[in-house]
Amino acid sequence: MTFTATVKSGTLPVTNGTVTFLNGTATIGTGAVNANGVATLTTTKLPVGADPSFTASYGATTDDAASSSSAVTVTVASGAPVVAGTTTTVTASPASITAWGRVALMATVA
Repeated sequence: MTFTATVKSGTLPVTNGTVTFLNGTATIGTGAVNANGVATLTTTKLPVGADPSFTASYGATTDDAASSSSAVTVTVASGAPVVAGTTTTVTASPASITAWGRVALMATVA
């Protein structure tokens, strides 16, 4: 999951500082504010559960005051990772059987 925070002073982007991304009161990580006023954090380590609450908090600098976002609720579900470019093939041996016959199925992921 990628978290993105845009930091502005009025209508102008803030171009320095750090944003802390939180799940409730627990810090997930931080992102540096870039020249466009955007901080990002990409992580795969989020708690699985029902509707955790995420916020972003900008730390004060000599030019700008600290601020925090409103909470955003996201459901994080567990599941097998998806690998791009893979295919799954299932084959049966023998290819045809009579009633009550046995068949072996083989799945290949490539």
